[in-house]
Amino acid sequence: MKILVAESNPASIKALQATLERWGYEVLTAQNGLEALDMLRNNTIDMVITDLMMSKMDGMEFCRKIRELDTEKYIYTIFLTAKEQAKDSVKIFEAGADDFLTKPFDREELRSRIKAGMRILEMENNLHKKNHLLKEANRKIMDDLKYAANIQKSFLPDNIPNIRGVDVCWEFLPCDQLGGDMLNVLRLDEIHYGIYVLDVSGHGISAALLSVLLSRLLSENWDILKIRTNFPPYYHIVPPKNVLESLNKQFPMDSTIGQYFTILYGIFNIYNMTFTWSNAGHPYPILIDENGAGLLTDTSGPPIGLFKEPKYQESHLHLELNQKVILCSDGILDAMNQFDQRFSVYRMKEILRTNRKLKLNEILSNLILHVGEWTRGKGGPSDDIILFGFEQKEV
Repeated sequence: MKILVAESNPASIKALQATLERWGYEVLTAQNGLEALDMLRNNTIDMVITDLMMSKMDGMEFCRKIRELDTEKYIYTIFLTAKEQAKDSVKIFEAGADDFLTKPFDREELRSRIKAGMRILEMENNLHKKNHLLKEANRKIMDDLKYAANIQKSFLPDNIPNIRGVDVCWEFLPCDQLGGDMLNVLRLDEIHYGIYVLDVSGHGISAALLSVLLSRLLSENWDILKIRTNFPPYYHIVPPKNVLESLNKQFPMDSTIGQYFTILYGIFNIYNMTFTWSNAGHPYPILIDENGAGLLTDTSGPPIGLFKEPKYQESHLHLELNQKVILCSDGILDAMNQFDQRFSVYRMKEILRTNRKLKLNEILSNLILHVGEWTRGKGGPSDDIILFGFEQKEV
């Protein structure tokens, strides 16, 4: 262990240095506070033994400077004081000292104080190593979470299908946490397209894994969305309410973590421009027309997994020219500003109403900008935000 002795009296320095070296310690010496401080900056010192009274910088100021240093390891500090200075012990400790001895001191007492300091330094060193390991582990976890978030985002549609007669677009604003939001548009046949927006409760790996699983299931397992038959066209498109009931049977709520998910699933028929949907605890669709923006509240049901055999209903909308339908996740409605105020569906409707004459992609981009501005004081949204919109094109 390396000890720095800071003492103005040369004779005291030599005596203390000889004693410490005899005990097996490596010793550096300084005759004033400025010299001692310079040594600390240029050497790795474990412990400082300093006199309270020194030239150029007294012991208390020196100790305060020690605590201001940016060092990897803690520096244990012992003060040597005259008996009449011992009454200043409170000030000594407030300056950052760990221990003090009054002069003339007993050498064995000094030895025991040094050993006590060594035990504290050893504990401090072990704590530092553990903190380093924790930081490294946390860094790896964060890297893994970022990698997992990229994998999750890869399941979002790169290209929305080119739907004849319909303009479709979407926006995704991720938060810092790994979440469970997902959307997609699936071609069921020549005139039918499946559309879903879902949100798994909670954050983290479990939510992301479930959202990815659901995305794969809905995209690749046609037994949920289409049933094979023995007569032309040899399949039957499953109505939205039955899709939700099927999902509810397959994904009961996990009792250990209380995980469930909300989903809005609908089928768009491009032949007659109708949208038929069912809703399991998800935010309502919003219809934009020349009169403004309003919620389509006809259909709602419990989130998937909360109840054993819920019954879901369906709603139908015939999409007219200049009408737009917006689907979203609750991340936009629950986005908080610096005053802990929710963005709210009311604010979302007002922005959609104001911008209703813009193009669909401009409306969604403008809404994302408003949310980003709203959450700026909080460092951004605390949940992923998904927006999905479609409208009938003018031919």
